[in-house]
Amino acid sequence: MSGESSTSEQAERDRLFSLSLDMLCVAGFDGRLKQVNPAWTRTLGWSEAELLALSWKDLVHPEDRRATRAAGVALFSGRPTACFENRYRCKNGSYRWLSWNAHPLVDERTVVAVVRDITGQKAAEAARLEVEARVRESQKLEALRTLAGGMAHDFNNLLAAVLGNAALALEEVGDAHPARERLQQIATAGRRAGELVGQILAFSKSSSPVAEAEAACAAAAPQAEVQHVLYVDDDETVMILMNALLQRAGYRVTCHSDPLAAVSAVRARPETFDLIITDFNMPALTGLDLAADVARIRADLPVVIHTGHVCDAVRHEAARIGVRSVVHKGGSFDELGTVVHGILGAGRTTH
Repeated sequence: MSGESSTSEQAERDRLFSLSLDMLCVAGFDGRLKQVNPAWTRTLGWSEAELLALSWKDLVHPEDRRATRAAGVALFSGRPTACFENRYRCKNGSYRWLSWNAHPLVDERTVVAVVRDITGQKAAEAARLEVEARVRESQKLEALRTLAGGMAHDFNNLLAAVLGNAALALEEVGDAHPARERLQQIATAGRRAGELVGQILAFSKSSSPVAEAEAACAAAAPQAEVQHVLYVDDDETVMILMNALLQRAGYRVTCHSDPLAAVSAVRARPETFDLIITDFNMPALTGLDLAADVARIRADLPVVIHTGHVCDAVRHEAARIGVRSVVHKGGSFDELGTVVHGILGAGRTTH
């Protein structure tokens, strides 16, 4: 009778093991899975036989291996692990985020674990953080618009005085006067400053970014038919302005002041971007270094260098590594806008 009861209990345990929606497993101290339930196949796509034949290094994301190894050391010394997170590779090559609650059986040199797929939670959290960041950035932009609108008109008056006096001085000096070239440079700089003020004025009159960001919060996702531009510049003022101008041109924009963070963003979600615009001179990585890194991640993702440092050497190296265009930062936004439109076209894709 005792034997029948034991057999019945074992059958019930096996049934619960098979029917569990959570991923249940038994693993050895060698890092290999010894037993898995069907939820593993449903989640990762591997058959049971394939999973048992693979080591943990075959499955764990390269960036998570060190933390996974440390968690394993803790388990092997007899300390349970709760809510440990790492990424496991699916059979199709993608990765899923998993949360582990594991208990070691030291005498048997095995670990029993309950594992949950938290990929959806991770994606939702990332989306929430992105929207919050966009709201914070939009609040900065709104403050900048208020400041820009108040200052631009006064600055235009100052420019008029500078350009007017430069013109009078040029009339008074002869062609051979040593100051003539400097006066011409002042006039040229003043005209370029006037173009910038015009852009600032247009920027200050554009629609409220906070309202746009709040609308994005309500949608919890980018609107369809909007192409996604990643703008990278270590100068925050330039970055904020270009963010606003690109948004006004109808693009969804993500900005990074750190080129390493920008590369990480592309590596994490390479399919989400349609175009990268990057400065040239930045700490850690130049724009060309960034373009080369991006090409190794996703070769068909177009990159534009937007810089005040334009020379033949930069253009040659940019062309060699596949950069689509090098645009002078000192020009008007129309020049960059034309290049962007030429690359992305009139159509829009959804990400």
